Amino acid sequence: MSLRRRINKLFPNIILHIGQLSAANFINRALIALSLLIAVKLYSQESIGIYSTFMAYAAILSVVSLLSLHLSLPGISQEFELQVFVWVLLAFTFVLTIAFGIGFWIIGYLYSAILAAFVGLRALLLIAEQVCIRDQQFLLIVALRIVPPVTFFIALWLFSLTGYRDASGLILSQLLSSIAGSFVAIRVLAKYLKIFMIREISFSVIKRLLSKNKDFAIFITLSQLFNTLSYNLPTILIDKYLGPSTTAQYTLALRLSFLPLNMISNAIGQVLHSRLAYFYRSSTKNVGKKIQAFHKGLGFLGLLTVFGTFFVLAPLSSWILGPQWTLTSSIIKHYAFLYGGMIIVAPLGVSFYVLGRRVYLMLSQFAYFMISLLAFGYAAYTKDLLTGIRMFVILGMIRYAVTYKIIWDLQKAYFAKIGDG
Repeated sequence: MSLRRRINKLFPNIILHIGQLSAANFINRALIALSLLIAVKLYSQESIGIYSTFMAYAAILSVVSLLSLHLSLPGISQEFELQVFVWVLLAFTFVLTIAFGIGFWIIGYLYSAILAAFVGLRALLLIAEQVCIRDQQFLLIVALRIVPPVTFFIALWLFSLTGYRDASGLILSQLLSSIAGSFVAIRVLAKYLKIFMIREISFSVIKRLLSKNKDFAIFITLSQLFNTLSYNLPTILIDKYLGPSTTAQYTLALRLSFLPLNMISNAIGQVLHSRLAYFYRSSTKNVGKKIQAFHKGLGFLGLLTVFGTFFVLAPLSSWILGPQWTLTSSIIKHYAFLYGGMIIVAPLGVSFYVLGRRVYLMLSQFAYFMISLLAFGYAAYTKDLLTGIRMFVILGMIRYAVTYKIIWDLQKAYFAKIGDG
């Protein structure tokens, strides 16, 4: 029997599902990249900067709006509990969305209503995707990942053709993409959103469900929040103190870099997570040597990332974007060494989950947040972005080195425990 048939016998249609999701992720990334290039050509730097700040606010609020509780949905076995939890999450998100809208309206943010609506719709999509994972509705996951970027791409063109080549056009395109995705989400959640269920929901049931999933609301939410703040707080600070044009240059550098890097890092992380989990729960021999070989491979890939970022990605972005985006190319070069460290350390972060050390991950993300706040706070105060970025890269590399040492020590301790050094 061939390997493919054996896999399908154990996990029916797993190869098909992996192929579907991989294709959806690729199309998603490709459409985002294409939309980004169109925005650069059709919209001003100031408009892209204002839009980037809007997305930074949305990313931070999206973490708070669900407290990562949606990640627990695939693990709920009873249909009744799942229905209750979906209602609870939607109600919680609705209340917070209104609070976000009022709060940003009070401080005078121009797009407060759109921001609140976008965060609420984004939460709906995240809940629907986790329900799809639970029910193994992979085609619907594909739809949830493709419909929004397709809609954004089309809306971007339509707004530009009708003369709305400003930040409002970009932000409304993003809102329309979420509205389109919400139709798929409602299709997914329809069978769980039965009105009569509301009468059967009791405080004791809600308390029990929240108690069972409190780890998601503590460790994972804090980790995600610190990580999200690390990447999005600089955008907000740069917009406020250095202006939207500089914000556009900075965020475009990150977006161009992270499109390929995140795909590589996530793929390596998923493979490593699977391998580590298998090694640690089985009696596989020579685990230590296999993990050491994996570390060496990551080190080589990290060096390739540094050279590729500095000598390929940065010049290529300068050539594609044009002379008015020279700062973007310079920022990409400054981040080259940090990207190399990310490729090495980020995939190894799954060791914290496998070895039950999630608190280390949270502390690592908190350190990243503090580094981001210090470096970009200095950049905002002195109005010297590149010096702030250099500070961020140096401190970030130190953090990666410390994190790598902690992971290596945890793995060595495990090898010594099982007598496989």
